[in-house]
Amino acid sequence: MPGCSGLELLERIAHTPWVIFTTAFDQFAVAAFEIRALDYLLKPFSASRLRVAVERAREMAQSHQHADLIERTASALRNDVPRQIFVRTGASLRALAVESIERIDGSDDFSSVYAKGRVHLLYRRLSEFADVFEPAGFVRIHRSHIVNTAYIASVRSLDGGRVEVTMRSGAVVVASRSRAAVLRQALKQL
Repeated sequence: MPGCSGLELLERIAHTPWVIFTTAFDQFAVAAFEIRALDYLLKPFSASRLRVAVERAREMAQSHQHADLIERTASALRNDVPRQIFVRTGASLRALAVESIERIDGSDDFSSVYAKGRVHLLYRRLSEFADVFEPAGFVRIHRSHIVNTAYIASVRSLDGGRVEVTMRSGAVVVASRSRAAVLRQALKQL
């Protein structure tokens, strides 16, 4: 590598990536493991040795995903509501205050976040928002819709136990029969 070695590069960066070193020099193996290398493959190495290293990386990734899930669950149980989320605006990410979110619509793995007259498309399931934002006054009124009760302008009863929710922006969202009762209960507590 021009300018520095792989070890020097790994020591310089702020985060700790998962690295498998491949080199012809065995004298750097101890140093590599001291800075948390996943593996150190000495050239020439076999395909089976490479498979072992890749499998170790997969196991680390899975354990990391479980750790992330555990942390998100613990956060939800503590009722930690983030104050902001990040949305993409062009080529950059921008912080969006959770309190400015009017509503969120979901479809499969994507959610549309409506805030300040704009729509932000995020690769995140609606259920993730519901779990995290509920303590902040958000109510899931349909399998595809979450609303922020602070932005509700009016609620009108429809046939079959459903309700029509009109937001301050003028958007109209219909609550399912089963979720209408949850919405009514949330509005009583305000």
